[in-house]
Amino acid sequence: MDPQPTQDKFPTPVPEAGRLYLDFFKQVVTRTILPERYGDLPRDFEIWSDLHAWLRDRKLAFVKVNSFDAEQRAEGRDWPSEAETMIGLRRLDNLQQCIERVLSDRVPGDLFEAGVWRGGASIFMRAVLKVYGAGDRKVWVADSFQGLPKPDPRSYPKDRGDRLWTYAELSISLETVKANFARYGLLDEQVEFLPGWFRDTLPNAPVNALAVLRLDGDLYESTMIALRALYPRVSVGGYVIIDDYGALECCRAAVDDFRSEFGIREELLPIDWTGVCWRIERSVPAVRDVVKPVEQAQYGGPKERTTLAEHEPALNTLLELYENRPDLQEAFPEGFHWDFRRLLDWARKVAGNEYLDGAAPLLRPYLGWFTLNSVDLSSSGVVPWDLLEAASGVSANPLPRTLQSMRNPNCVDIGEHLTMLTILVIEFGLKEIVEIGTREGNSTIALLEAARTIRGRVFSVDVEPCWAARERIEALGLAEDWVFRQYNALALTDADIPHPIDLLFIDTFHLYSQTLAELRKFMPLVRPGGWIVLHDSVSFPGVSKAVLEVVRSCARKPAFYSFVHQNGLSLLRLPVD
Repeated sequence: MDPQPTQDKFPTPVPEAGRLYLDFFKQVVTRTILPERYGDLPRDFEIWSDLHAWLRDRKLAFVKVNSFDAEQRAEGRDWPSEAETMIGLRRLDNLQQCIERVLSDRVPGDLFEAGVWRGGASIFMRAVLKVYGAGDRKVWVADSFQGLPKPDPRSYPKDRGDRLWTYAELSISLETVKANFARYGLLDEQVEFLPGWFRDTLPNAPVNALAVLRLDGDLYESTMIALRALYPRVSVGGYVIIDDYGALECCRAAVDDFRSEFGIREELLPIDWTGVCWRIERSVPAVRDVVKPVEQAQYGGPKERTTLAEHEPALNTLLELYENRPDLQEAFPEGFHWDFRRLLDWARKVAGNEYLDGAAPLLRPYLGWFTLNSVDLSSSGVVPWDLLEAASGVSANPLPRTLQSMRNPNCVDIGEHLTMLTILVIEFGLKEIVEIGTREGNSTIALLEAARTIRGRVFSVDVEPCWAARERIEALGLAEDWVFRQYNALALTDADIPHPIDLLFIDTFHLYSQTLAELRKFMPLVRPGGWIVLHDSVSFPGVSKAVLEVVRSCARKPAFYSFVHQNGLSLLRLPVD
């Protein structure tokens, strides 16, 4: 943490009485002074939440005589029964220092807390502004005021199994929080409340600049939404504070994923056993896709897409059918991950009367489209892996992680092409690699391992979160050279994309319109002599059609190479100036 500034840095020196007031304030809102006589019962039995709610409705409670531990309270390790905050003295000290620093450095913006419980930390924010006479800044208080949301594991798998939403004692009403502000004489026009779930309130929160952003949302979903919605609004020189980074794995994962996605390198500064903060040295652009739409939570994802593929009438019809047919979802579960190859083949056979299904009249008008875009998956045959691994181990470019990835059962459609990708990277020195379409991460692992040998890096973008890929890459120790963005590649600006690109690898939805749009957008960012590689050029004819159209349109023709095995691989090398 930056050292606490001296008073002569402030526009108005703070008298000793002001410092004594803030020190006393922290002890009061944490109840380290005059601690509670009674405490809550342990929460280690199943009926606690229901029983607590039943008693609360009758203005009753089971309590135990409190054995107060001052050190536990200072570190925010207990759940106080009366205090306005549970974050303890250490995190309140940190909050004060952050606010004082942005005031002394005149960093523009308001103060914002997302996840406030009884409001103690937010009330303290307002107290600090009052002491320093900062009448031009507001304190924003954002919370559902009805507890934590129930986890949505389909959209946010890291929250699976979390039970905090069942804890009635975390559900503090807006009226109670306002009353707590009023109790300290700090409920005024400089305090703004944003009641509601973060997914509904934060993306359009009516705040422009922030100087201090404090997040205490606990869950991956809440933390990620808050970061994506509010981080771009924090001024350079401002602070981001995370309350539960050390205590909750889901919160820590959200912070790490967000920092990785946007290449945030500022040092994480520990506050105590769980809290961390960092000071912003570089701003990030506004994030368009802050929240996954409701449809994704219900159906697993198809309607979250904003790619051109979604606007194909045949595909729209098929997706609507898929979303309303549980039998199709059960038969083709990979559709939840935007993999519709088997579903497209089924649609072609239904439309062509090869299969009997009541959806035939709906699909029949699109038979030609389904025929063009469908595929019959094939197996990759038997591979002598032991011999390949032995040969690789004594070669000039041993790539054990790539071979391991090739043996993955989910790699049957691309495994034999991974060696080609590594050859291109290493032999041609392709250091700046952009991958569109990550899926399970098989190609990503090959590209990363090859890039590491020449000190290159990989930038990947996918509309899916690609959790399995991210976990595999982290486990293999390859994440240091990788930046992942969950985004629609066609919506990225040139400034979002590292370029000039040495190698562009495209493996997305494989439709003609989608592939053509991706080539037209990214090809100008590839350096002269750079490479473009597209997978599935045989099994998805739309890919080859798009490649052919682009090659024909080039004034100076790129070199073209095609491999027809394992669904096909097309390689383009741009001419050298």
